[in-house]
Amino acid sequence: TNEPHGMRDRFAKDLMHACNDLGFVYEFITAAISTPVPFPYVHLCKFLLICFLACTPLVVDKDTGVFSGIVWPVCVALSLLGIDAIASELADPFGDDPNDLDVTG
Repeated sequence: TNEPHGMRDRFAKDLMHACNDLGFVYEFITAAISTPVPFPYVHLCKFLLICFLACTPLVVDKDTGVFSGIVWPVCVALSLLGIDAIASELADPFGDDPNDLDVTG
């Protein structure tokens, strides 16, 4: 009846608080997985990228030189295509692909 305060009394509250926080994180991850990216937004981004890639050669001035006329627009176009490819790969980070997060343990 007169037990000294042991591990159960000191850490039970902290353990329950950590488990409660873990439940909130699990609910947040579940909500993030189940919330789809709006379909029109994806197509709008792709359409704007295609418009940029199609219009860039039409507006580049040939008198600006090789770097400003060719190298810089190609670097910008490749970086935008790379960002689009990365966004496509990371669209569902909790799937079964090799680069996805392993949430099942």
